[in-house]
Amino acid sequence: MATTPDQPSKNGNGNGNGVRERASEAREKARNARPSALMFLWIVVVWLLLWGELTLGNIVAGVVVALIVTLLFPMPRIPVRRIRINWVAMISMFFVWAWEFSMASVSVAWLAVRRADPPMSAIVKFRLYTHEELTIAANVALINLQPGGLVTDIDTSNQEYTMHILDASSTGRLDHTIDQINHLHARVVRAFESREIELPDASSTIAGHVDTPRPDTGSAADSATKEEKR
Repeated sequence: MATTPDQPSKNGNGNGNGVRERASEAREKARNARPSALMFLWIVVVWLLLWGELTLGNIVAGVVVALIVTLLFPMPRIPVRRIRINWVAMISMFFVWAWEFSMASVSVAWLAVRRADPPMSAIVKFRLYTHEELTIAANVALINLQPGGLVTDIDTSNQEYTMHILDASSTGRLDHTIDQINHLHARVVRAFESREIELPDASSTIAGHVDTPRPDTGSAADSATKEEKR
């Protein structure tokens, strides 16, 4: 007799999978309900740093405050199912980021002190190559810490994020910045998830590109028109 979809199979795989899923859910709930030891220690350390003195009373007070915060105001756990830290890639990522941070600081400083009009800026949409919230947060944080650009919107449903780029004075400059952002994203994914991603060309990265005119462009044009009329 054929087995209907509603009937369990003879080998019991269906029931076994259900039991494993329920056990996994129970472990996940227990993990979320359990206070984080790392958060507890961090609160104690911050409490001692705020007081600036290592005494028995401050330690006891820090432990009490940490207990109150972790038990009464528990923080949600970050889902890290696909996180596989690659420490070599992590160290390499921070060294490269520090070098690019130094170069970006010099570039933005030059834009501020030079005797010229502000450069054209751009709004560019980049593709997200991960669903992990921790990887996305690290990627956005590293981008926003560097001068010359800022993430303005994150759309996880469409797997993209929008960024304002300060200096888009030329196609070459814009392509160079886009390549840097894409490679930073690749290094973050390699460091946090131990996998490689295939990056597109700079020209195919741009889903939307809006040039912002210089602040004095309109006024200068109006002045020239008025002079011609006179």
